[in-house]
Amino acid sequence: MRLFGNTFEGYREIKGYSKEEILSVKNSISSLKSDKTKSQEMEDFLKSEFKLEVLNSFTEYFNEIKPFCENYLFSQTKKDYYSLKVVIIDELKLISSNLANLSSNGRNVKRIVKNGGHIENYLTICKESSNNIDDFILLLEDFSVKIEHDYENDISLWIEANKIKNLSFKLNLIPDDLKNLKEIQELTIYIQSLVKAKAKKKIKSRKETLLTFHFDELYQFFLSKSDGKKDSYGDLIYLLYQNKIFEEFEGEEFVNVLERKESVQRLRDKMRPIVITLMKDILKENLHELEDLDKQYDLTGHGQGKLDLNRVMEQKFSEFLPKVVDLYFKGIDKKFQGAIDDVSDSEEFVKIVNSNYEKVDDFALKIDEIDTWILTFDKILKPYESIRATLKKTLANIISEIIRRKEEFINYLNSIKDEGLRVEVRSFVDEKIAEVNKLINSYEDKTSVIIREELPQLREIKNL
Repeated sequence: MRLFGNTFEGYREIKGYSKEEILSVKNSISSLKSDKTKSQEMEDFLKSEFKLEVLNSFTEYFNEIKPFCENYLFSQTKKDYYSLKVVIIDELKLISSNLANLSSNGRNVKRIVKNGGHIENYLTICKESSNNIDDFILLLEDFSVKIEHDYENDISLWIEANKIKNLSFKLNLIPDDLKNLKEIQELTIYIQSLVKAKAKKKIKSRKETLLTFHFDELYQFFLSKSDGKKDSYGDLIYLLYQNKIFEEFEGEEFVNVLERKESVQRLRDKMRPIVITLMKDILKENLHELEDLDKQYDLTGHGQGKLDLNRVMEQKFSEFLPKVVDLYFKGIDKKFQGAIDDVSDSEEFVKIVNSNYEKVDDFALKIDEIDTWILTFDKILKPYESIRATLKKTLANIISEIIRRKEEFINYLNSIKDEGLRVEVRSFVDEKIAEVNKLINSYEDKTSVIIREELPQLREIKNL
């Protein structure tokens, strides 16, 4: 069985009966029905017209591909092996279409034959197989998500990186559940013949012969069979690698310094646009904000709105990343100073400071996200992970700078809150003093009234 491109007993694509074909079959059946002695010939004719072997080839494929998907495709994420899932879905849809046409042809003949054990059995198998396959297609489609960004496509990046590195690999034992795949059988034969051809050029050794090969040899073998399905074969190669069907062979050291240096540079050139796209996507909102800030404050000193981020990003990571971060913070600082110049209310001050703190904190999270992504590329760069060292150091420095700025905003925020609290306390004390003075004045006024009203009476008492 092949994962895709099966011949199915020479019936890869089946069409429904045309009017001429229906008429021809009808005439043949009418001829056989007119002679009661030819009932066996009738049955033989129906069996030749509706071959069970064809149905069996369809069901056999489904019975093989279903556990393959469950074991190797459904065990990963929805985004993994998307291209391989697509060609398997196409293969299953072709079978489903064939079964629908065969079923339609069978029903047309059944109306002519009236009673026919073979046709009844044939239609039952068609319906059952079609239902099972259609249900599984829906399940596989639901578990297939197309990757939008190159930096998310681990498989494509791994393939392209290994085409550059072209390191040595070793074929291991094939698991029993993969031995029936024609693609695996052909790969095994190819590598065996490759090793055998190489062995003839070397002195015979008593050591066990290992099935080793370079990545380019593997890739070119599958590429010769891809027939326009390069991405699907790429998925298959990665699937075999992930499941240890083949693995890196460390028996051969990469000793050619010039080739190693060239490979490292080609890897850098390959990965750079991927990483740039990653950064632009993650920092998209911040970069738009930076361009707007430059239009207001001329952050570069070359005129308002003259900042060309694409030109800036053509520089080395160690140059443009700190520059972008510095310009962004310079812009929000200017906007911050402008916002607080006309504000006297402490609560409004706190809101402005909090807003800027949240911007810095959000920026920090995005830089951290980029840093995490860069770390995931190690499995692609292996064994040349060191090429990301400068970028990792630059990101670490940026994160340190962001932490420093966050602390500044926290201190500023706390000082404003403290000052606001002191203002509130002074205001509260002044208010209470005013209330006390008012109360004292009130008592003084009442006392004066009492004295003025009671004084004549007191004088009379005194005269008595």
